[in-house]
Amino acid sequence: MDITRKHQLTTPFAELERIASALLGAMADRINAGDLVRIPGIGTLSVYAGKPRTGRNPRTGEPIAVPARPRYKLKPSSIAARRRQRAYMQRRRATRSLAPVSPATNAPATEAPVSPVDEVIQNMVARRADALASKSLS
Repeated sequence: MDITRKHQLTTPFAELERIASALLGAMADRINAGDLVRIPGIGTLSVYAGKPRTGRNPRTGEPIAVPARPRYKLKPSSIAARRRQRAYMQRRRATRSLAPVSPATNAPATEAPVSPVDEVIQNMVARRADALASKSLS
């Protein structure tokens, strides 16, 4: 897909590619120098020293010493974290809004499922009604 057509850009794709390559190259240089790179709306990229560890040869299963090496980390910005949370909640709501299915017949259930909160409230109301009824009978 041509990004210039999709986003209705007037700059040629080759020019955009050159700009993006220069930007990413500069970011890689700063990260490898040990600096933090902040990308507004996305997060902060950083590098840290990974620990040496023991790995396994997948073919023979014998232990292998894996040396320490640089590791990269992206800490999401608060904006990105909110977007991710919002997307998660929308997916969750979409899956929960489907009609419930009866496990025995695999057919749509006739009753709506009762949430745990609704069940607790129904039990509290029933107990209160029973207590009031027993008081009025005595």
